[in-house]
Amino acid sequence: SNYESKRSDMFLWVMMTGIFSGACSDDPHDIDHAVLAIGYGSDDEGRGYWIVKNSWTDKWGKDGYVHIARGTGHPRGVCGIYATPSYPIVNKDGHSSLSVSVM
Repeated sequence: SNYESKRSDMFLWVMMTGIFSGACSDDPHDIDHAVLAIGYGSDDEGRGYWIVKNSWTDKWGKDGYVHIARGTGHPRGVCGIYATPSYPIVNKDGHSSLSVSVM
């Protein structure tokens, strides 16, 4: 399938270069799962990346993690990583909710 092909292409890119910045949609309507940005860094050449934990499996990418290019100038980020950010909110009464915004 086209979906499996895209996953395979991303996996190969990460294994070859270390930072994914390849072809993928940044359209919020194409986003099909959540990821967790756990940090950031840069390589020896100064290229910035987000350290991202994928929600598929730890067998995907490098033990379930991928480095996605950051600072690329794309308004929604590579693969739409900035398109639908979400974060938990804990109210004073201890109840939690999820905040999601769409760019």
